Amino acid sequence: MKFKQLNTMLTRTSNMAVLIGILLVVIELRQNDDTLNATIQLALSNSYEEISTLVVEHPHYADSLMRGYGDPESLTPSDLINLMAVQYRQMLVLHTTWNLYNAGIIPESYWRERVSHFTIAFLESPSIKQIYDGSLHDELFSEAFIVAIDDIYQQQRAAREARGQ
Repeated sequence: MKFKQLNTMLTRTSNMAVLIGILLVVIELRQNDDTLNATIQLALSNSYEEISTLVVEHPHYADSLMRGYGDPESLTPSDLINLMAVQYRQMLVLHTTWNLYNAGIIPESYWRERVSHFTIAFLESPSIKQIYDGSLHDELFSEAFIVAIDDIYQQQRAAREARGQ
């Protein structure tokens, strides 16, 4: 009889230990998720910071951008390559942002803000938008991604027109 009671007590104790262990694992996984999300957002922020300082760090790109906005007729092949390279770099980071947004890792407001920065820089100038339009290929980015950018851009334009800008 005593062995049966001892066995029951040991079984209950081990079951409790297993439950406590599972609880600790769940807590640890949640902490890891928070750390991973913070790391992802920091890396994304660093990518956007790098892109935003390109104009300062690379005078050739700054010159190309100025010609694209001010005197598009004077754009050289080198200017076109500079502008296309920076647009592509920005699109890569935006694509990552879009994927993180779709996965629920970053909020919609962050996604929309980043697209807004892109559209202001690359879609407001007719000559630079023409370069953007000419560089769109399904092989590089999905149609859904391009449509998501365009939707936000059209909403921005409609809001500006409503304000009379």
